[in-house]
Amino acid sequence: HYDLIGFQTSRDHRNFIQCVRGLLHGVRHTGRGYLGKLRVGDRDVRIGHFPIGIDARKFASEAASAPVAEQAWYIHEALPKRQIVLGIDRLDYTKGIPERLRAVGNALERFPELRRQMTFVQVVVPSRVGVGDYRQQRRTIEQLVGKINGKFTSAGWTPVHYIYRALTWHELLAYYRTCEIAL
Repeated sequence: HYDLIGFQTSRDHRNFIQCVRGLLHGVRHTGRGYLGKLRVGDRDVRIGHFPIGIDARKFASEAASAPVAEQAWYIHEALPKRQIVLGIDRLDYTKGIPERLRAVGNALERFPELRRQMTFVQVVVPSRVGVGDYRQQRRTIEQLVGKINGKFTSAGWTPVHYIYRALTWHELLAYYRTCEIAL
C-alpha cells in the first residue's frame, strides 16, 4: 500500500527485493542503482536505498570554531579532572538508556577506582511526550539517575549528569568535543 519504500543500505534494498520475489508471485522489479520500481498487480511501488549521514567536513569545522571551543571549556571547567562518558539519545525504548545507566551503576559498584574519575553525561531528547509508554520510560530513566547519584555522589562529584532537552548545535558539538568516550 506504499508508494515508496526506502532502506538505509543497498544490501537491505537488495535483500528486500529478493524476499519480495520469493514471497510474492508475479512481482516485477525494474531499475538499477539506488532507486527502482516494483510492479505489484496494477501498481508501481518505488523502492530505493537512501543512506543517512552527516556532513563530516562541516561537523569538524564547526567543532573547531571559537563558540564551540568556549562551550567545551565551560564543560571542562564544570567537570574538572574527570573522564567524560557521553550518551545522547532520543527518548525511545529502543535506545537502551536504562540498560546503559544500569551498566554505569554496575561499573561504579564493581570498580570503586572509577569513582570521582569519570562522569557519565546522558542527554535525553524528548520524544512522543504524549504517549504513556514514553512517559514511563522517562520516569524509569530519572529513577535510575536518582538511584545511582544517591548511592555514589560524594563532595564535589556527581556520577551522572542528566539533561532532558534538545541541545543547541554548538552545545552538541561542545559535548562531543569534550567527551573521551561516547556511548
